[in-house]
Amino acid sequence: MLKKKNVKNVKPALLAAGVAMLAGPVLADDTYHWRLQTWTWPALEQHQYVLEFAERIEEMTNGQLTIEVFDRDAIVPHWESPESVGQGMFEATMEWPGANAGNDVGFNIFAPPPMSFDEGWQLTSWFHDHGALELMQQAYSEKMNLHIAGVTFWQAESLHSTTPIHSIDDLEGLSVRTPRGITSEWFRAVGASPVVLPPGEVYSSLDRGVVDAAEFLTPSAHLSLDYHRVSDYMVWPSPHQMLATIYLAVNEDVWDELPNHLQKTVEAAMSEFAHAHAYRPYINDLKSLETYREAGNEIITWSPEEWDRARKVSKDLWRSYIDRSEIAAEAVESMEDFMQLLGILEED
Repeated sequence: MLKKKNVKNVKPALLAAGVAMLAGPVLADDTYHWRLQTWTWPALEQHQYVLEFAERIEEMTNGQLTIEVFDRDAIVPHWESPESVGQGMFEATMEWPGANAGNDVGFNIFAPPPMSFDEGWQLTSWFHDHGALELMQQAYSEKMNLHIAGVTFWQAESLHSTTPIHSIDDLEGLSVRTPRGITSEWFRAVGASPVVLPPGEVYSSLDRGVVDAAEFLTPSAHLSLDYHRVSDYMVWPSPHQMLATIYLAVNEDVWDELPNHLQKTVEAAMSEFAHAHAYRPYINDLKSLETYREAGNEIITWSPEEWDRARKVSKDLWRSYIDRSEIAAEAVESMEDFMQLLGILEED
């Protein structure tokens, strides 16, 4: 059982205006400045929303809290960002939980696992209405000295390939670019060979045949990275990652030093950011499909039977973590309980 801590749950319904009214005018003389390394860089649509989040914080606090945004890898290598924040190298980061699986495999459950939740509202409700955010906050506090100040997600990812992939069987023997962690394990479980490459090498790897297929983000992001020029097929949505959580993590000591009204303001700004990050790119995903077709790409959607097969692989994978991690054991129990309530997972 994870040690219970006095962790404040972040409620998505908080409105910025309401928080400002409750907090009243900023009277304190103390000012705070955070350096935040994000998972994004300027070529991605999501990067603009991170910048807007920082601007919104400064506006809402009348400059009492400012956030300086650094691109992916600008301060430390991408995967080292959360641990570096916990150690006090800088104050905050935005990251995907799967990046922390080397610290504890249980963090994969917050990622969330492939073929767990089908839609964004389900993931959001699991975090905010079914206790998952509190579990996540306790885990990151104890393991990494981080406070999770809020979460968002991006929508279903796409898988781009030089050969058609209509089923799990079609993945057998293919080399697939994917990050380390649970997605690598999922591709390996279905017979593919995962290849871990930084996003900047995906285009050239597809072009030169280093990999047969690749994934990173969603269709509109991949369009901006020109994946359609070096692949002929796109599986969307792809079963390897229907949704991907992004969290805001702050060094716990830095968070504790922040006055309560500023903590509430950060949480409120995260609620605004969460909507923009999750839903605006999805509209562009839908718009991008015509461009893919015009470029000669075939868009493949798997049959319900293949989805069922994919979920079986995923369920076996996430349950394999239970005996390896207390975090995983509690998070899997919570996730499966909620999935069963939603009717997307049958009881054994």
